[in-house]
Amino acid sequence: MKLYDVAAVVLLVIGILLFFIEIAVPSVGILALMGIAACAVALSRLFDLGYIVLSDPALWAFSAVCIVVLLIVSRLAYKAQMARVSAGPEDMIGEDATVSEWNGKKGKVAKAGEIWYAKSDEDLDLKTGDEVTITECKNLKLTIKKKD
Repeated sequence: MKLYDVAAVVLLVIGILLFFIEIAVPSVGILALMGIAACAVALSRLFDLGYIVLSDPALWAFSAVCIVVLLIVSRLAYKAQMARVSAGPEDMIGEDATVSEWNGKKGKVAKAGEIWYAKSDEDLDLKTGDEVTITECKNLKLTIKKKD
């Protein structure tokens, strides 16, 4: 086995390791792209050396499977990116909260086990325990209205 042969195998192993490192370390796909490049160079070299021999139908089938997997993963990533926010203050808009204390146009409300400062655009006669609806969240201060 020549040095070129060993280098190709080592490069293939490094490429595969980069894929696993990408899973553990979120690098926005940079490590995965480097892994793809390393594997492509290594496999190209191994093909040239004659260590890997594939028939044309097998090569086309492998390519088709890779493209289908790429399309499925890309679609799932796009759907995840475009999904509605499901965490944080923005997710509370339209949700109900419970009044903890209230005085005129401002006070505190409880939502998801936390106490939030709240305000209202109009004077509200609210008592502790009343239900209100969150209409806005700005600078971690909620704007509320009386529940309909």
